[in-house]
Amino acid sequence: VAVSSQGEAKAAADNGAQIVCIQKVERVSACVKVLEVLPEEVLSLASIPAMQPDCMELEQSRALRDAGCNGVVLLSAATDAEEDTDYVKWVLEQLNTKKSQSYSFETMGVMQGPRETFEEKWDRYSRERDYHAWTKWKKYKKSRDYQIRAQIWGP
Repeated sequence: VAVSSQGEAKAAADNGAQIVCIQKVERVSACVKVLEVLPEEVLSLASIPAMQPDCMELEQSRALRDAGCNGVVLLSAATDAEEDTDYVKWVLEQLNTKKSQSYSFETMGVMQGPRETFEEKWDRYSRERDYHAWTKWKKYKKSRDYQIRAQIWGP
């Protein structure tokens, strides 16, 4: 059951809800007030925005966990299956490790995911610059004609 206030959470718990998701959590203190009215047997989740500046979603989720929330839902964490997988892998790794709460510069660099190879960077730049030409190139690259030419002249 989705709730956003103490009254809604109390009504959901009174009506037998087993899982409650606290919507649009902007401050941990507001979420704590909602958690106070829920019985311990009710599983509580909090929805927070993903990809926040300075990785605040990590700090918020840890603070919510310490406040008694059973989990978080990261809103809009994976809107594009190809582009957001690195972020999702990274944030899950960060949330599931028991590392120190302090972050070093190297740890923040991990947010970008693995380093791109030259081909990946070229592919991304060409896709951003001229998407239609890039899609034609990708289709041609899969064609039999390209594969035969690549075998003859090399990649």
